[in-house]
Amino acid sequence: MKLLMAQAAAALAQIDSSSANTMVTVDVIGSEDYIEAGGNTTLTCSWNLPVDSEVFCDYEGVEDDYDSVEQCRQAWEASEELGHPEFNPDNFQLFWKLDINDNNHKSLLSWRVGQEPQMYKTRYAEGLIFNGDFDAQSASLVIPEVTIGHDGLEYSCEVHWGGTYGEQNVELTVYQNAQAVELATIEDVLEGRDQRIGNETIPAQESYDVAECVVRSVYPEPATVTFLLNGVEHAVDAADVTPNGDGTFDASATLTLAPEGQFDGAEVSCISVAAPTAVTVENDEESTFAVEVFYYTNEASIEVTGGATAISDEDYYVIEGNSYQVSCQANGNPAPLVQIRSLDGTVISEEDAIVAARNEKVQLTCEASNNSPANETFTAGLAISDVASVDVYYIDAPAAGTDDEAEYDKEYRKSCSASGNPAPKIQWTRAGSSTVISEKDLVLGKVTYNDEAEYTCTATNTAGSQSDSFELSVDGPCVVRTEEPVAGTSGEGEHASLSIMCVVAGPRENACKISWQGPVGLEETFAQSEQLPKENGSLLLFSNLVKLSEPTEFTCSASNSYGVRTAVAQVNADHEPACCQPSRNASLGTGAIVGIVIAIPAILIIVGAAVFFCRKQQQDKDDTCVEEGDDAADAEKQPLQASEPDGEGGDAGDDAV
Repeated sequence: MKLLMAQAAAALAQIDSSSANTMVTVDVIGSEDYIEAGGNTTLTCSWNLPVDSEVFCDYEGVEDDYDSVEQCRQAWEASEELGHPEFNPDNFQLFWKLDINDNNHKSLLSWRVGQEPQMYKTRYAEGLIFNGDFDAQSASLVIPEVTIGHDGLEYSCEVHWGGTYGEQNVELTVYQNAQAVELATIEDVLEGRDQRIGNETIPAQESYDVAECVVRSVYPEPATVTFLLNGVEHAVDAADVTPNGDGTFDASATLTLAPEGQFDGAEVSCISVAAPTAVTVENDEESTFAVEVFYYTNEASIEVTGGATAISDEDYYVIEGNSYQVSCQANGNPAPLVQIRSLDGTVISEEDAIVAARNEKVQLTCEASNNSPANETFTAGLAISDVASVDVYYIDAPAAGTDDEAEYDKEYRKSCSASGNPAPKIQWTRAGSSTVISEKDLVLGKVTYNDEAEYTCTATNTAGSQSDSFELSVDGPCVVRTEEPVAGTSGEGEHASLSIMCVVAGPRENACKISWQGPVGLEETFAQSEQLPKENGSLLLFSNLVKLSEPTEFTCSASNSYGVRTAVAQVNADHEPACCQPSRNASLGTGAIVGIVIAIPAILIIVGAAVFFCRKQQQDKDDTCVEEGDDAADAEKQPLQASEPDGEGGDAGDDAV
């Protein structure tokens, strides 16, 4: 803290600006950016003085004087204990200075509140008018009768308060308007055509010196001189610049133009503008003149408009029946004679509306020339021409042909033709869809009955699109297939349901007749079926079918003029309960099973007794029980025994029954 107080005391003790803290905000402005020589200008200096630690330490570069902003604030608080100056004029002083050369400042004036301003003895301080207002924190300095010698001078306002100070500079920019702008005509007729003098041809000049402009007594030194051509500025580098004794300059330049059409009739004048805010000084009205340019036609451009569309710079197309116009623009002075002709030499007027006709490709030529046969002074120039072509685009409806019939499973192709310009693109679509199925020819490959439809051929080019359609039918044999049988239960016992679908495809005009056949031996069962016609075939239906004991086939037949086609549906063990389960097993109730079990032992006893007596009798009488002795010895012919199971798990009793 003692160190900070020492720093604060040292800061308060130092008033010299070279060591003071730059914490005063100063702003200097001039009354105008550009000052005209001979007038007055006012410089205004305003400032803000620190009144607390935040303001005191809020300046750019505070860390150059202190380690941190916080240290600056601590120093301010320490200086309060020493009684630092408050916001009052006691420690305030203002200086106006002038930077003469290389930061060599010369004091012009100093001012303390409550005292008369002190003017220093220098020629730059003579005539200065000072006004200061401490309460308003503002001071002004009026510089009377500014001369071009003030241009570039840098004035500085420097404010000291306590141990702080601030400053800012402002530079004067001084100009002096030209005393006069003088325009002299050199050549106002520009000839761009070869001249003929006797038998000699003199080529036209490529450019002409048209006018000279001199700007008198202007400051600062001009780099260019500005000509006006019909009000458009053309700056020309100053060719000759002469300094005058009063510090001003005279500058001159020459306007050079080529004999081109854009300059014909242009008014030529000259101006001087010494500064952006300066008044424009122009030559006297009597010296302004117009340029007259004579030149050969060297550009011609033909253009087709109306219903025409450009393909390139030279090619156009028009859709048949639309109209178009042709025009041609050409340069040259005097105005050229322009003629538009077709290939056969017919002259076409720009006002003509030409209707585009088919098979017509028009070749157009525009010729332009400003030759004057009556004036033999100038050599005749060549006629300039431009060409264009107009092609007529059209599209005709394609020919898809009459309705057609294809044969089933045979390759089918149909062509479609259309005329147009340019050659149209051919595409085929099927009714109900916008998808392109073929280009050029309609190619269906091997046709099926699903290919029966209306087909549309569309021809398209730049002129538009046209379409034609035909109906395709398919003739051929019936196509038959059966679907997987569907079995189900139907009531109790030995009955089930069964349905078989026969799908038939065939031509619309040659309808297929559908019939069903059942296997031999099941005529009564088959007679109980129903044959239900469907949109795509026939359904064979058994509602109360006696369950089949073995695989069975049902045949679907379809016939038309191409013959008979059949398809077989097989009902097998995969279609339970309709097939392949013995009906007796399925129909035995609990009581029947118990009766069979009780009867089996009695039956076995009877059979065994018979065998015993038969064998006993055989011993007494030869071969009285068995007619063929060989069969008696065969195992397949021997009676089954209850103790010998069969191959299905021992149902010997069932087999015996």
